[in-house]
Amino acid sequence: MISSLEKEMGFTLLRRNHDGMFPTNECSHLLSDIRELLYQNQLLDQKVSDINELYVGEIEIGVSHRYYYDTFSLAMKNFSKVYPDVDLKIRHGYSSYLVQELKQHRLDLCIVSKRELGDCQWIPITKDEMLAWIPKNHKLASEDKISVKEFEKENVIFTYPGEDTDNQRVFQKHKIYPHRQFSTLELYASFAMVKQGLGISMDNRLSAWGMEEGILYKSLDPQEYIEIGIALQSNPSPAVQEFMKYLLPLLKNEATSL
Repeated sequence: MISSLEKEMGFTLLRRNHDGMFPTNECSHLLSDIRELLYQNQLLDQKVSDINELYVGEIEIGVSHRYYYDTFSLAMKNFSKVYPDVDLKIRHGYSSYLVQELKQHRLDLCIVSKRELGDCQWIPITKDEMLAWIPKNHKLASEDKISVKEFEKENVIFTYPGEDTDNQRVFQKHKIYPHRQFSTLELYASFAMVKQGLGISMDNRLSAWGMEEGILYKSLDPQEYIEIGIALQSNPSPAVQEFMKYLLPLLKNEATSL
């Protein structure tokens, strides 16, 4: 398809050498439009396949909250038994990043904290509480709730520092300027650093799933909650629509047990 576009446009889109392929300056100016064109072309292919009762292609899935990996994996397993020709890909990231990937058509759907979605669809699943993560031997360990102002006094461990995360939104809402001491791009690394007494951190309850031992989880004062749901393209492909039939019942059943 790229060769056809180059012929039609009259200029080169990709430079090729022994290291691989790289976009030209002309291509860089048109990148978002080309992504949209490729997405619509893939959508057309899938609709043609749908008419022929054959689901093909791929589904790119983003997961912000690790608690849902099992649910997505079960949906993928059940879906793949019926539609083995659809490739399923899953990756992790913080909510704002995944939503941007969705808007750029690099993802077909994602489970995230609610964000500004533009033309994308939103299916709410549950609400989840934001919690302070505290070492067991910390001076705040005996407190029932942790004031958000404590994050200006204590060493704070940041996950995805400087990015538009749920905890950063809590800090901005309450005009808190945390004393950042340590940072990481891995949630489990934050857990490990809190466990070793390096500082305190913050994230939602479901993100702490599987990491219950070793640290304390405390409600914030004032309490804060996030809405979690599925974001997907406004015009999802037939394969994505079919996958959602497998996924949504599992998620809604999961929500009733939380």
